[in-house]
Order: sequence, then C-alpha cells, then structure tokens
Amino acid sequence: APNNPYFTKDDWDDALIKFGGESSDTFQQLILGKHGSPSFQVISRDQIRLTPTDFHNYRYTPNEKSKGKTFKEALPVVKIPGAESIIMAIDTGFSDPTIIQVFGLIKDVWQCFVRYRVHRIDFPEQEKIIDYLARAYNANRIGIDVGAGGGGAGIVQSLRTRPEFSGFDYAARIEPVQFNERVSVGSIGDGEEVTEYFKAWATTELIKNITNGLMVFSELDAEGVSQIERLARQRRASGAMHYFIV
Repeated sequence: APNNPYFTKDDWDDALIKFGGESSDTFQQLILGKHGSPSFQVISRDQIRLTPTDFHNYRYTPNEKSKGKTFKEALPVVKIPGAESIIMAIDTGFSDPTIIQVFGLIKDVWQCFVRYRVHRIDFPEQEKIIDYLARAYNANRIGIDVGAGGGGAGIVQSLRTRPEFSGFDYAARIEPVQFNERVSVGSIGDGEEVTEYFKAWATTELIKNITNGLMVFSELDAEGVSQIERLARQRRASGAMHYFIV
C-alpha cells in the first residue's frame, strides 16, 4: 500500500487504528505486504476435562420481547448446588450480543454452568439484567470487558453509582477488564517492574487452570469447548505473544 500513489497519510493513520498498530500481523500483511506469522493451537480437546453435568443456555432478543416475555422470563436463574463462590464474566455489546457466563466454584474446581446471550437490547435494560442476575446468584466477582466499542465502561459506571443499583456493593464486586492495558507480573533483580499485556497474562492463567483440571466444562457445552479449542497464539513482529480466537 505505501507504494501506491493514491495511498495517503490519512489512509496510513486509518490503517494503524483499524488494524491495531504497525506491529500487528494484519497490518504487516495487508499494508506492508509482508508474510504473516504462523499460528499455533494453545489447548487441544484431550487437555480439556469434560464432566457429565447440566449446562444451560438462554437468550433474550427483541423477538422474545415482541412475544411479551420479560427478561426475567427469558433468562431464568439456575440453581448451582454446592457452589462456594460464583463469578460472572461479561462481554458487552449491542450489534454483537452481550454474553454473560456464570461460573461456580465447587470443591476447588471452576465450571461454567450458564451462558446468557442478550442481543440488540438497549444498554439501560442490559444494566437491569446484569443487576438482576448478579443479585440472584449473589456473585462474588463480576468481570466486565470495558474495552472500546462494547458499552462496558458505561454499564460499570451505572452499576457503581446509580441509586437504583445501590445496596449490592458493586464497587467492590465488579472487576473492569481492559485487555490492552499492561499489568505488573513481577520484577527483575534491580527492582525494575516487569509488565505484560493483560490479555496475554490472563490467557496464560486460563490455560494453566484448564490443563491443571481447575476449570472444567460440561459435555453439553459444545460452544464453550469449541471456543477454547480455537484459542491460538502468534508471535508478533515486536516479539510479544498475541492470543486470539481463530
């Protein structure tokens, strides 16, 4: 592209934003015309522990609303007997659905028991849905992706500050997740802090928990197992490890 006389500085700047910077593999291929880096599967199916337990999948869309269903009717709360702790993991969106996953800790092992999909529902109603589920499950921690474009940051702010959501201590329970931020992972001999992109660190922890059998999946959760199988890594031109879903 830079050799194209019609490729302007504005096009270059737009490509930097669109493809994640000059070191990203997509930018290297599409803009600079360089070969891509090989990708490797991170977790194979035989490393994933499957259990013969129940798994529930629910959705709430304008279609359910047009039939007169409330979100409480479309998204029922599931009993998770014996759970010592409950965590909710939430990836918000509008055109892309909001995904709400409920994990329970039973005998020191985590498992996803419920997946809720909320598609094309306005954010104010999504806030009420998250509040309803968080209180119903008495979630200890609620991880919400606050990256650009998903509306997560606004939802977090509303749950933490608006009076109708008070009384459940969302300030302490919600963990805003920014995958592109750098987090401290230790220090070297002279005390200098070592940091890593949160997405890479979190993926490493996820892999460790799955391969050590500390996170298991229901045999009925074909979608969840498929997502884990499609997790791949790729070394970028900068040397940093990039994780993504194929």
